[in-house]
Amino acid sequence: MSKPWDWKIGADTYWEDPSAEVYPLIGRWHKLGFNKLLDLGCGIGRHALLFARNGFSVDAFDLSAEGIAKLKEVVEWPLRNPKAFKR
Repeated sequence: MSKPWDWKIGADTYWEDPSAEVYPLIGRWHKLGFNKLLDLGCGIGRHALLFARNGFSVDAFDLSAEGIAKLKEVVEWPLRNPKAFKR
């Protein structure tokens, strides 16, 4: 079984900004009629938040309780339908 990421030793601003490769997916998936996203291994939620802010219903999961706690701290309530869970 995998171990959760230790955000105390591995946190830097890199993990706060979505990857550049993800931005084009927003428009492409909207055009295809996709409106739900499952983010497995979401970490602190950089991609889950990006998609939620762009109208997707997002479920985000991660093994790290600390990562999920950080995600819950920055979620703008209410997003469309955000959910964050720990395994």
